[in-house]
Amino acid sequence: MSFPNEKSLWIGHTGRQAGSSSIVVLVPGEELSIAVLTNVKGWGGYLSLVRDIHLIVQNQIERVN
Repeated sequence: MSFPNEKSLWIGHTGRQAGSSSIVVLVPGEELSIAVLTNVKGWGGYLSLVRDIHLIVQNQIERVN
């Protein structure tokens, strides 16, 4: 499944099991993968959390370089 992102291609998968939700996103152009696991069934906020994590990682990489 691809996820909309204006700067790069994101591919991944979401999943649910009794009492939990998860998402894994791969950003091939940045050699980055992000996984979020929750103990909340049907939580819909994980993609926005992945975007926030991605921004944090990008900012840290910019600070190092």
